[in-house]
Amino acid sequence: MSFRSFARVAVFALVLAALVAAPGWAAKKNKGAKPAPTKAAEPAKGEGAKAADPAKPADPAKADPAKPADPAKAEPAKPAAKGAASPDVIALWDAQCKKCHGADGRAQTGTGKAKKIEDMSTAAWQERFTDAQIRKVTVEGLDRDKDGVKQKMKGVKDATPAQIDGLVAYMRSFGR
Repeated sequence: MSFRSFARVAVFALVLAALVAAPGWAAKKNKGAKPAPTKAAEPAKGEGAKAADPAKPADPAKADPAKPADPAKAEPAKPAAKGAASPDVIALWDAQCKKCHGADGRAQTGTGKAKKIEDMSTAAWQERFTDAQIRKVTVEGLDRDKDGVKQKMKGVKDATPAQIDGLVAYMRSFGR
C-alpha cells in the first residue's frame, strides 16, 4: 500500500469517526425518528416573554452540522490558535523539539540552521505536508540526507495519541 493510499484511508477513517461522534448523527441516520424533545426554558415570572418553542432551534445555522468534507479532497486541519496548546504538549515540544525547531517552528537555532531544517511557519511547509505525514514523522522520526546534510530526528515514542495530535496542531499553529 502506498503512502498516498494509506493517507486517504486514514483521512476517510477520521471523517467517518467524526460523523459517528457528531451530535445529531443518529437522528439523521433514522430519518423517520424524531429527536427527543428538549424542555424549553421558562421565562421568569413578570417578564412577559414567550417560552422558546422546543421544536424550533434558536439558530437554524447551528441546527445542521457542517457537511463532511470529501475524503479525496481533504483539507489540513485548521491550526490551533497560538497559546491554545495544552501545557503538557508545550512541555513535550520544549523537551524534544525546541532545540532544533525553535520555540516558534522557524528552525532559527544553531542546530536548525546547521541541519537545514525547514521553517514550519511558511505557507509552503504548511501546505506540503498533511497531518498524517506530520504525525508519522513525529512518532517514527526521520533519518535522511537533504542537500548533502544528514538530518536525523528521534521519534516521540512515549507520547499519548492525544499529545501527538496536540503536537500536530501546535505545528499547524506556527503557520498563522
